[in-house]
Amino acid sequence: MPERTATIGSRVGLHARPAAIFAEAAAETGIEVTIAKEGDPEDEALDASSILSLMSLGAEHGQKVT
Repeated sequence: MPERTATIGSRVGLHARPAAIFAEAAAETGIEVTIAKEGDPEDEALDASSILSLMSLGAEHGQKVT
């Protein structure tokens, strides 16, 4: 499965509005998109199309996610 690493640029991290924008974009792909903080086990990746999953991830500004 293809994988990308990104750095959280939002000053508030993946919280409320940034999470909603990200979740909408992930859902529009039509494929399964998961997200995890860099260094977390692969089996702990969360559904990137779920706002609640993104907010529970706790990704902060400057943190890397895959």
